[in-house]
Amino acid sequence: MSEGFILINSALIGRKKPGKRKETDSQFHETLKNKVSKAITLANSKGMEVIFHGGFVENPKDLKSILSIINLLKMADKKVHILLNQKERLSLKHEDQTVFGVIRTLELANLVDNDGFIYSECNDASVFYVSNYKEMPMYIESSMDADHTYVILGSPTYEPRKVEGVKRVVVSSQEPLEEIKDETQWISLGSLVRRSQASKTMPIVTTIKGSDLKSLQVSRHRNVFLDEEVEESAHGLVELMDESAFVEKLREGSSEIEAITETDLIEEVNKMTSDKKYSEASREILQNIFKDTLYSEMSEFI
Repeated sequence: MSEGFILINSALIGRKKPGKRKETDSQFHETLKNKVSKAITLANSKGMEVIFHGGFVENPKDLKSILSIINLLKMADKKVHILLNQKERLSLKHEDQTVFGVIRTLELANLVDNDGFIYSECNDASVFYVSNYKEMPMYIESSMDADHTYVILGSPTYEPRKVEGVKRVVVSSQEPLEEIKDETQWISLGSLVRRSQASKTMPIVTTIKGSDLKSLQVSRHRNVFLDEEVEESAHGLVELMDESAFVEKLREGSSEIEAITETDLIEEVNKMTSDKKYSEASREILQNIFKDTLYSEMSEFI
């Protein structure tokens, strides 16, 4: 018997990173695998089934990814459901040439490409899937005598409205949202992986257990985009100058400067300009200060 569901939104497993992420393609692929692995481990610890929605793979024909995908899906103790988006659904026309052909042959997951209830071992909550090319029904009746019915809407675009028999519609959007329309709550708690600079969310999954729906953080938030490295991670020029022993002696007066040798200065420059906790721009500025000012106007002191 299942205790509920863990929803993994927008896994989009692939071997190419979004353009502005700091990792290489292979590092990003490892990041994806690690996050999916953590989510499935979390589902196992809670006795929950796993539902992938909003995109399972980046490219269904990328068969080079299939071994890592097989290993991930085999981790799950309970049933795995993959709710196919439109691109994935269309790929089923040539299923034998896609990762889904392997998944179906090995019975690694329940591939859901039509609207309707997801067959599940969970009795207190049921899930109805509306794919991203269909309209939301006006009324949905509970399945398997479940007390609570959730709808997963495959499209990230939506027009919130009341749906009879449903209190919550989970939207496959990577950005958090919440809107209540005539007692029907339309909600997205975010996605497994940050792919856009615009998103400030933590990588999370959503759990459903009866009437309880909440998000759980999968891994620590990191600054993963290139320009965030300068703005949020790296020290600026002021911090760099404050931590320079040589600059400190300059501020103390010429008597301290006279005690500094050229070797000391070179070591200081090399240390400060190679420390990557400072932004690249700050390191270049400091290096120019040492070269253009200290080696010329201050040279009488060393």
